[in-house]
Amino acid sequence: MRAQPSFHFYWHLWPETELDEMVERYKLQKHAVVGAGRCEGNGFILQAREKDLVDDWPPVPLFYSFHLEHLCYLTRYYYLAWGWMIRSFLVDDSFDEDYILAVEVIGRTWIYHQNALSMVEVEIRDKGPLLFVEGERIGSLDEWVVRQRHDLVMAEQIELDDARKNGYFDKDILYDADYFSM
Repeated sequence: MRAQPSFHFYWHLWPETELDEMVERYKLQKHAVVGAGRCEGNGFILQAREKDLVDDWPPVPLFYSFHLEHLCYLTRYYYLAWGWMIRSFLVDDSFDEDYILAVEVIGRTWIYHQNALSMVEVEIRDKGPLLFVEGERIGSLDEWVVRQRHDLVMAEQIELDDARKNGYFDKDILYDADYFSM
């Protein structure tokens, strides 16, 4: 019998960050680009690039390569979109009322993915080679995949409670791959 994954709900609900905090976070964000992974043996290694500096992440099992790259690309996409929103619609330290909803969604979506990527990185670095032990998982990445698959990124608490009742968070993206159409 296989062990069920342990989801710790690494990040809670949709970020409720204020617009000025999101703008400030963008300005303070280091401009590293994470992605461009490569396969080596039975592992997958991501790279973080900042100007001429390249930092390899510890390897993860190959199974995670698609999901990890997808998270990296979405994080980068929303980072670029959020920067464009700031440059295009932030005038005199405020956003035009007509664009507030769009601006908030893009900014919070970037923060959501950035938080997820940061938590995944911490977990990968903490576990290191232990990730290759049978049954060991990247719980934060598993949770991100489940949330993406079931459109729970912007879920309210009641939707998350329903997801738990329906067993979405009990699904294992490795052993229940058919369920996730993979």
